[in-house]
Amino acid sequence: MNWLNQSNMEEAIRFHSGIYKFKIPYLKHDLVPNKDNEVKVYYCDVEMHVGREDDLQEGLLATVVMTGVEAITNDIEHIATSIYHTMFQNVFYTHLMKQNQLLNKIKWVEKYEPGILSVYPRGHWVDVKLQWNEKQKSYSKPSWYGSPEESWYVNSIK
Repeated sequence: MNWLNQSNMEEAIRFHSGIYKFKIPYLKHDLVPNKDNEVKVYYCDVEMHVGREDDLQEGLLATVVMTGVEAITNDIEHIATSIYHTMFQNVFYTHLMKQNQLLNKIKWVEKYEPGILSVYPRGHWVDVKLQWNEKQKSYSKPSWYGSPEESWYVNSIK
């Protein structure tokens, strides 16, 4: 368990370092049942790197890489919200600080597997900025920027 102290103890964040690998279920917008009356549930592969030295030096607590078998671009804010609600409260202890201080220390990355997009036959990485809605306790308004080819995770995550 680690502590990250900002200017004073009131802004301390306690967190469990490590690499967390898991799948998050999500639904696409077309909730049409198939002939057996089943609605398909999709899964997003997630790698959450917490307390990595590269990130800490940049003022970040974690990098979250989301990869879908199908493109997850249209659902990324819903997936990120699910990650927040299922993982963050167990990994980060933020009772001494304002929630938005934690949320500003998370880097979100969307990874396209090779072959998903024909324009990126070898795969592609893109950083994602998400806005947190405190009232609704959810992410919204995703925006994509940069191609982080120089980032540590491009060469570290398979």
